[in-house]
Amino acid sequence: MNPEFPFIFKPENIARYEDGDVVILDRSVYPFEIEYVRCCDYEETARAIEDMVTQSYGPGFAAGYAMASAARRAIGNTGKSMFDELERAGKRLVATRPTNHQIRLTVARQLEVAARYFDIPTYIFCPYGPDREAGTIDDIEIEERDPQEVLESRGLPTTDARVNGYYPAFDATPPALITGLITDRGLFAPDDTWGYYETQTPE
Repeated sequence: MNPEFPFIFKPENIARYEDGDVVILDRSVYPFEIEYVRCCDYEETARAIEDMVTQSYGPGFAAGYAMASAARRAIGNTGKSMFDELERAGKRLVATRPTNHQIRLTVARQLEVAARYFDIPTYIFCPYGPDREAGTIDDIEIEERDPQEVLESRGLPTTDARVNGYYPAFDATPPALITGLITDRGLFAPDDTWGYYETQTPE
């Protein structure tokens, strides 16, 4: 990270994983004061997110570290019970702000990685098949939100004037993390999406 970047633009100042805890910058008082809230587990992190301790892109960071904290506390469990605990943590974190795409993406990606590690299949429900216009992952158009939202807080700039913002609304899951696609034409491998259209009955 560029040392010239302002305080608020450095991820470790927004939220960080420290000795199994999640340490979050208290955005309810920043930039007037710099204080941190230490959360000992995913439930405390969830409450901090609900209480608006972290804002803007902070909830995504906090949720990611909370999942790591949940995994650490589940060490010693069997693979399935550990995954179940991660899934409970993920649902709790997503419930804090159901419309926050960063939390959803962070939790979803970590559960996908964990599922693959524990050999738990991951299926995507596509009732009408994959997007015909998106032949590859490179063809997917990522919706972008107003980058100004990540460059200021309470109307005050939080970055250097030379910094440009980027605020994607979602990302794309790598096919390697998906077991299959469930469609109205059957089950398809993630690298065989065109097979759906080859089996579709012409109108």
